[in-house]
Amino acid sequence: MRAARTRWLLLLAGALAGCTPLSARQAQRRESGAPVARGPDAQPTVRVEDLVDDAHSLPDSQRAIVESALAALHASSRFVDCSGFVQQVFRSAGLALPRTVHEQWRRGEPVEAQALRPGDLVFFAFNRRSADHVGIYAGRGHVVHVSSAASGVQLAPLESAAFAGAWVGARRVLQRAGSPRT
Repeated sequence: MRAARTRWLLLLAGALAGCTPLSARQAQRRESGAPVARGPDAQPTVRVEDLVDDAHSLPDSQRAIVESALAALHASSRFVDCSGFVQQVFRSAGLALPRTVHEQWRRGEPVEAQALRPGDLVFFAFNRRSADHVGIYAGRGHVVHVSSAASGVQLAPLESAAFAGAWVGARRVLQRAGSPRT
């Protein structure tokens, strides 16, 4: 009873201060460095032009991946699914990646959410406990991905409710110099 009262008071104090209280799962995710949804008003907005400008300072392979992913925005999804899109973007930069989310998850090195660099692969679990969705980190807290053939290629904030709640992890498949990592 006392714990419930304390929790209620903390929630009320947070609400009065203008803070959105985090659920226990969100608090745990924040401590682990995973993105945490902060509500629609707190989602960062970014201009695609700014991401393209940022890409100019990246190593060649990394820049090619980000620019290719951003160039595909709002295109119909001829890539069929998320992992096909990622594979095609990397292929356009002259780099080979396997076809499925699970195979892509096994490539490269794990990356903490706070250490993401443009071109890193970001993974989510929407329907399973393991990764079942992949996108390409574009910078400034955003991911380029394909959620369905109908919606095409999209840019979305990692802190959106859907992504933050489904975060599995990230992998770096490019070394600092932009060469592929296996």
